[in-house]
Amino acid sequence: MKTKRDVARNWGWTRKSVVVPKGTPVTPADSLPQGGYWVQPWPGISRELASWVETYGFLVDKEDVE
Repeated sequence: MKTKRDVARNWGWTRKSVVVPKGTPVTPADSLPQGGYWVQPWPGISRELASWVETYGFLVDKEDVE
């Protein structure tokens, strides 16, 4: 599965904004009661942001994936 459009998300407590690009791989967030999908690191992601994705993650909704 992957994102079907660009998805804007706030980045942690800094409240920086980031756009997860269309076509980014995702995996089901089966461990969360609300569900959703965890975004995987994408090509061109900064090292700092990749660390955030791998440690804390960005969650997208089922409407954001295909």
